[in-house]
Amino acid sequence: EGKYVLIDFFYTDCSPCIGAIPALREIYETYGCNTQELVQLSINYGEPENVLFNYYYDYDPAQPLVSGTEGNGNMVRELYSIPAYPTVILIAPDRSIINQDIFPVSPENLDFALNYQAGIEPPTDGCLTVLNTTSTSSLLDQIKISPNPSSGPFHLTGESTHRQQVEIVVYDLLAQPVDQRIMELMIGSFDQTLDLTGLPSGAYLLSWQVDGQQPEYRQIQIHR
Repeated sequence: EGKYVLIDFFYTDCSPCIGAIPALREIYETYGCNTQELVQLSINYGEPENVLFNYYYDYDPAQPLVSGTEGNGNMVRELYSIPAYPTVILIAPDRSIINQDIFPVSPENLDFALNYQAGIEPPTDGCLTVLNTTSTSSLLDQIKISPNPSSGPFHLTGESTHRQQVEIVVYDLLAQPVDQRIMELMIGSFDQTLDLTGLPSGAYLLSWQVDGQQPEYRQIQIHR
């Protein structure tokens, strides 16, 4: 509610769909990683979650994936009468369709639809800026989150150079916070458990904020 939505309709053996992943990833990061005005996701047709997990590991898409079967992607595809793949559509907050087929799927065409047709400005503190930070106090690009996907418990391991407080927020596909906690890190090695067994299966975005600095983001998957 209140968000623009960019939907990529795809299936896993579709070569043009795979070819569109870099452009979709660039836009996902530039426009805030689903934490700003835009929510971006890929909806699959005809395939179960286990096939999507293989696709995720093979091609590393940034945006969340919704399966055709367990995620009801098949039903959404029928509602929108998608004729070909990939089909990328842009929906306004009032649920009207701004662009029903952004093609070819390139950063330029996607940005034109978002910036000029929808009037969305890329955030200055968006995900792309955060992920490229070289701050020495940043840990998220150095720690390991495992297993990922997980059935619920995630282990966060790494090295902390000084005592610090970390705020962790987990967001769902609609960029709504579903879990929030504070983690205290001492100097040296750490192995912290993030238990998300109460959340349903699916893709989430983990926000990691150290001592009030700019947050960083990492996609995690819960699979049971």
